Formats: sequence, C-alpha cells, structure tokens
Amino acid sequence: MSIWAEALDVRGRWPFFELAVVFDPSVETDAGWVGRLEAKVGRELGTLTEQVLTAMFRWASFGDRPKERFPEFEDPYEPMVQVFERGGEIYPGHGSIELLAASVPYLGITERLAQPPFPIDAATLDEVDEKERFRVEESRARRAAKSAEQEPT
Repeated sequence: MSIWAEALDVRGRWPFFELAVVFDPSVETDAGWVGRLEAKVGRELGTLTEQVLTAMFRWASFGDRPKERFPEFEDPYEPMVQVFERGGEIYPGHGSIELLAASVPYLGITERLAQPPFPIDAATLDEVDEKERFRVEESRARRAAKSAEQEPT
C-alpha cells in the first residue's frame, strides 16, 4: 500500500487512507453489502475488517483503471484477499495490525517502501498457517494442563 501512497502523493496520510477515494473521489459503495456479507458468513465482522473490505470493494469497482494508470503496481488488496480467503480477519493492535497468524508492525512509509513485498504464494501462506495452527495447539495444551493442575483432587 505504501507504493500507492507515494504514487498518489498522500505520504502524510500513511498508513491509513482511503486509497479508492484518493484515486477517484467520486467512488461510491452500496451501503447494504456489509449486511449481506455478514449474513453469508454467519457472523458480524470486526470494524477494521469491515473498513478493509469496504476499501477492497471500492477498489474493485474501478476494474482495470488502476492498472492502466500504474501498470507496474500489483493489486494493493491481494494480500488481504489471501487473508480473508483463508478465514482470517484483522484487528488493530498496539503499534501493529494483528492478523490471525501474524502481527504487522506499523512502520513509517519510508521504511515500508524499502521492504521487499511479503510473499503471498500458496506455499508460503500454508507454512504461515501451519505455524499458527501449531502455536494455537500448544497454547491450548498449556491452558488445559494448567487447568488440570488447579483442579482439586
């Protein structure tokens, strides 16, 4: 997203800015789509997830216009598509964005621009998912053991 902020001259609004609105201020969004999506997934979505999904839908409404204007740029929302397709959500953290399987620290735009993109191919994401599954299983086992130790005999 940092390369888009740089290209659209909104560095000062990094890391949170409405990319679609900056790209084309006339963009609109159907107000009822969030409710339909929540009905489909069977639960309410978190506020930050709703904001990102709204931004993604706005961006998608442009079709090929962004690629025509910036052909060298990747889709800014593809990493989030991968997160959501794998059942993830995002949450605001203290100094970071929390994904279910990772924490992404807030950095200045200059630092972000200097970083290579995080690979989002299936094999890399499978590895991240497996590490998170293992971490969750270990955490549950520790809690169960601690609870068993505290039960009266």
